[in-house]
Amino acid sequence: MVIKASLRSNFSAVRINMLPSDSDQASISKLIKTLKLDAAVEDIRVLPVSDGTHCVADVRVEDPTFAKRLCEVDIVNATVPMGSNYQRVECKKVHCSRHRPLETVWLNFRSKKKAASG
Repeated sequence: MVIKASLRSNFSAVRINMLPSDSDQASISKLIKTLKLDAAVEDIRVLPVSDGTHCVADVRVEDPTFAKRLCEVDIVNATVPMGSNYQRVECKKVHCSRHRPLETVWLNFRSKKKAASG
């Protein structure tokens, strides 16, 4: 018995750059909540940057509109790591990606019409 089937198109993901180096899943989830969006702690992966000055977070949510809605919120002032040469923040580009699938799932429908109706 199949309880739930999820497709790649059910998800969206964003990468948040230039986060303070002490950021963790809980603090990033809280930050996202202040933007009136939701991301559970288990949806967030924090990755340190090799120079240790900051970190990045990959947020993958089962909501195909999450990335778009996050990009539509008002600009938030971000802190720049000490010692960096950054003079500006580029807010016009968003890198969206999907995590590599762990398993392939095939769904078989009785008819093409049934499959198309969702």
